[in-house]
Amino acid sequence: MLDNVKVENILKKIENGEKITRKNNILYRGEKDTRKENLKYLYNNVELKEYSKCSNDIFYFIETYCDFDLNNPRLEILNNYLNNRLTINMCSNESGYYRLMSCIFLWESIFQIDKTIFIHSDKIKEGIVFIDIFYDLYKKLPFFLKPGIKVKNQKYISLDNGYRIRTQSGKYSGIGFGYDVILCLNFAYDTKNKSLINQHFPVVMASSETKMILHSAPNGYNIFERLVRESELKEGHPKKNLFKTIRTYWWEFNNRDDKWKEDKIKDVGEEHFKRNFDLEF
Repeated sequence: MLDNVKVENILKKIENGEKITRKNNILYRGEKDTRKENLKYLYNNVELKEYSKCSNDIFYFIETYCDFDLNNPRLEILNNYLNNRLTINMCSNESGYYRLMSCIFLWESIFQIDKTIFIHSDKIKEGIVFIDIFYDLYKKLPFFLKPGIKVKNQKYISLDNGYRIRTQSGKYSGIGFGYDVILCLNFAYDTKNKSLINQHFPVVMASSETKMILHSAPNGYNIFERLVRESELKEGHPKKNLFKTIRTYWWEFNNRDDKWKEDKIKDVGEEHFKRNFDLEF
């Protein structure tokens, strides 16, 4: 049975280059700052209290263990995710969205077992970036909070408590799998977004638990614009859909003023800024 003292002793030996027996190996494939699967761990009183505190307060966990500022727009996105099954996050560029959602999934990966997350992106590298952010956050956790890793590669992470995250791109990505959360990155820019909705939405609606999140900045008048517009209609309107939309603008973040805007327009151009920061369709 492992405890904090034994873990620290083993990690020190590894740090000093000492040979560790297979029985005493506690790392996933020997990788630093990980935890291999199915280790029995005895929590001390301090760890138990901290584990309980984190379990009951996702806001505390994110700010403490992810070192991430939950300012007003991010709090709104977080609460929108917690309180709704179908959400649209129309976000300004450079809003920290990937990191925020990775923090949320990291919290879930510790305290919610047997859950599967699917990250869809038109470009697979975007999903891989998301997996990398999640994994980097995982590695910064203290050992007592880490679930054990069963499988880790560029596109998939499986933990020993049944939590899984996978990413895939393409028209038929995700077919044949059951998911608890489907996150579509940069949805308005996805050339297959209409078929993606047709493919996954019926599955989502057939469950009372599955969540679907559409993330993007605007990209003209397409299915994303229609879904946003219909989600923001008044209650009772016959065309109102079931999505809850959050708009997150560049000026909602600290230290962003007119001077910041001027400098950014010089970098990216006015048209790009209007669409990706002012969220104009």
